[in-house]
Amino acid sequence: PISIAWSLFSQGGTALLGLLLVKLSVHFFSVSTFGSVSLLLGLQILARNSLFGPLLNLAIYRFPLASRDQGSGWLYTTTGQALVRLCLLMSLAFAGLIWSLAIPAGNIGMASLLLGLLVFSETLKTLRMNLLHCQGAVKAYSLWILLDAASKPLALLLLGPSLTSLGPLGLLSCYLMGSVAMLMATNLDPQIRALRRTNPKAAPAIPLLLWVKEHRAFLLPLVGAGLTGCLTGLSDRFLVNLFLGPSAAGLYAGLYGIFSMPFILTASAMTLATRPGLLRLTTGAPEGLWQREHGFHLKTLALLLGLLGLGLFIARTWIVRLTLSPSFLQALNIVPGILLGNALMAFGTYLELRFYLHHRTDLMLAKLTIGSATAVLVVLLFLPRWGLVGADNA
Repeated sequence: PISIAWSLFSQGGTALLGLLLVKLSVHFFSVSTFGSVSLLLGLQILARNSLFGPLLNLAIYRFPLASRDQGSGWLYTTTGQALVRLCLLMSLAFAGLIWSLAIPAGNIGMASLLLGLLVFSETLKTLRMNLLHCQGAVKAYSLWILLDAASKPLALLLLGPSLTSLGPLGLLSCYLMGSVAMLMATNLDPQIRALRRTNPKAAPAIPLLLWVKEHRAFLLPLVGAGLTGCLTGLSDRFLVNLFLGPSAAGLYAGLYGIFSMPFILTASAMTLATRPGLLRLTTGAPEGLWQREHGFHLKTLALLLGLLGLGLFIARTWIVRLTLSPSFLQALNIVPGILLGNALMAFGTYLELRFYLHHRTDLMLAKLTIGSATAVLVVLLFLPRWGLVGADNA
């Protein structure tokens, strides 16, 4: 119960600070600029889910064995070196993606550099926090999550007024400064510093290609799952930009971000609260105990998501006025579809936990491939005919 309380506290605080981040973004910058940056952050999500996320998940689920055999510092060093190399490659790839997807980001070279640095900072910070959580330090992890969520709004308050004229590059710079400041702050935590200490008897860090080769059965399905998951969750906003322009993409991204966040955070809180216990039950627990525990969690999550969706629907106009600006009210008719779609997506995301814990990432890949192919096809059919409402229904 204490772990659940801390997880809910951190996720609730993160949600409020996320709302503040969107509010400040559209306050200091235009809706069109916000739309462009939301597309750039979509590329960050693509990189995180398809390349960096699998490595982070491998670090999480190898933590018990690695801590016993080589030490957590060995795991941190091996994963961290792999992430650095991938970030350098992704900075080059971002330039081609920004150009090919026609994202209005200003200077493409500078945008790709800032985005690459943001991905590196966010991923290394996430690695540190996740290893802290694996150690059972739920309270410390929750507090760091809250501080992390506060870093970008604070950077916007301090730097936003002076960077408004730079457009998308200015807003992206604010996000980057907040992220880097938070990464540096994690060095002050003695628990995180202890996690990074390498066991003198441990083997040297494994090179990236060998690391991938040794664990390809776990990693490769996750790479495919990350790509297909991004097609499901992000293809709509890129297509909105191509068909309707950055202003429409900004409206869509703003409303989607505000109303999807509570569902994502609810599923994340459930995962954070239950993952350590379920991870222990996968080894040596009585047969059937894991299934009963996970089944109870699923029923609880379904009830929470249903109540959450109903409350958000009733308060949708008030929420938009409070968290965004009156200009977003023109697209209020897409909110019901956002609520229903994200409730189902959040439930499905938590359901995927069983694939990770039982190392059946191939089944998760099959599930996400079917969903992403359907999503892209329906968006292409609905968006040209019905605009934002079509993208929402798809």
